[in-house]
Amino acid sequence: MAADINHAYMPIGPVGKPTELHLAFPILTFAFTKFPNACKAFAAFMQEADNFNPWVSSAQGYLSPFLAEYDKNPMWTADPKNTPYRDVAKRTLTPAGLGTLGEKAAAAISDFLVVDMFANYATGREDLKGAIALAERAARRLYR
Repeated sequence: MAADINHAYMPIGPVGKPTELHLAFPILTFAFTKFPNACKAFAAFMQEADNFNPWVSSAQGYLSPFLAEYDKNPMWTADPKNTPYRDVAKRTLTPAGLGTLGEKAAAAISDFLVVDMFANYATGREDLKGAIALAERAARRLYR
């Protein structure tokens, strides 16, 4: 199956720019750590291109780093199916979309508001207006 399918950029809709959402894996150091400097040094070491590029290559596009230096990794062009994932950082919005990051945006994502809206329409459970109305009602409940 993998040989028969391809990958492409998500289409740009009526807003005229990409509105994709991609999963980010931030490298964090907790405030309560007993060794903050060691954690920061390890994070810096791991993000150096020579150290991180082997991870990116092994992940075959599943890890889409948000640092431009990783765009040079040959794995992005060795297989054209990987190329769209190289440009994730340039095309993605935050999980809040055009809104503000925070607890409400996180709740909207974890409650699958957009996914459920699409599923309600695609399965025929709701017509287009009904699916949108359900999602809007759920969003209003979160954002009151």
